Amino acid sequence: MSAPALPPGRVQGLTLIEILVTLTILVALLMTAVPFTLDWGHSAKTLEAKGTLIQAYSHAKALALRNPCGASAVNNAASLEITINSPIDLAIKTPACTYTDTHSWSAKLPSNVEFIQDAVTPATGSVITLVLNNRGMLTNRTTVILRRGGSQNDEEVILY
Repeated sequence: MSAPALPPGRVQGLTLIEILVTLTILVALLMTAVPFTLDWGHSAKTLEAKGTLIQAYSHAKALALRNPCGASAVNNAASLEITINSPIDLAIKTPACTYTDTHSWSAKLPSNVEFIQDAVTPATGSVITLVLNNRGMLTNRTTVILRRGGSQNDEEVILY
């Protein structure tokens, strides 16, 4: 089979105008899709950070309830240490004694996630210690906001 014959003087293909219109439409679609895609990625990272923070707090609470050092209700049964680095480090400690657990827990939040505690952004390198008593309760209720890519992606965590 052969290709159909074209009328004389007619060349098969696209004109420059057709190509430019097609490229303009593609660029316009990409320009609107890129911000939404970036925002979706930032939102996913803040949700991941929220889950990791809640998991860390749950582990600290479980350790405080186990109370391996026999801390009284006034003393520290366990604590969650948050080191503001890039990325943010989370670690569970037992400050009341020299108890060492072979399964100590630590984690890192996703990179570039901003940590805001009670409406204050801590300085880089600072350590925040959330202390729990032997009932697994914090000495002070605290509100944490995790942010990445703008306030539209904020995730709030209330620890009490």
